[in-house]
Amino acid sequence: MYLNCDELTHEEIKTDMSDFQWVLFNAKVKHELQNSAYQERVIETQKALKIFQSVQPQVKSLAQVSIEILGGLKDQFSTKIYNRVLYVVQEQKRVEETVLQIGTGNWSELGKLLYDTHNGLKNLYELSCQELDYLVELTKPIKEVYGARMMGGGFGGCTLNLVKKKAVENVVKQVSDTYNKHFGVTCTPMILQ
Repeated sequence: MYLNCDELTHEEIKTDMSDFQWVLFNAKVKHELQNSAYQERVIETQKALKIFQSVQPQVKSLAQVSIEILGGLKDQFSTKIYNRVLYVVQEQKRVEETVLQIGTGNWSELGKLLYDTHNGLKNLYELSCQELDYLVELTKPIKEVYGARMMGGGFGGCTLNLVKKKAVENVVKQVSDTYNKHFGVTCTPMILQ
């Protein structure tokens, strides 16, 4: 389902996922959103939005900012806040592209978008952690995993993985065993129905 939070609309995306399965891997890292750096991200993006609104009052959210507008105002932001906004702007485009790829069943491109999102969350928005990064990197050489990314509020939690259905059992075992050997913690796989 494609949710548009600016317009408060939703659209069901028809697709055939009969050959694929969504698999979550819980890294077993707890995150405290209320008392963590997540709140800093909220404050940083609110500051950025005020800067955009001082120039273009019609902008109601960062999702409405184009890469061109962001580039034109780059000198008004610290590097950190610029990176936060760059992630949001790029992710908005990725969401639109994701809807297209799901609708057309282009799973390879969808997988690349998942990895790109994780890269942005890790390097620009800085919401990830070493365990989530490890889980995502662990999937890249596995040909039956088309894409992976962290999900949720960050600093722990789960990764979302697009896996060929016929390989789910082997992928779950491989990822779980390798993660356990590396961190001494058993990640919990969840196969979405």
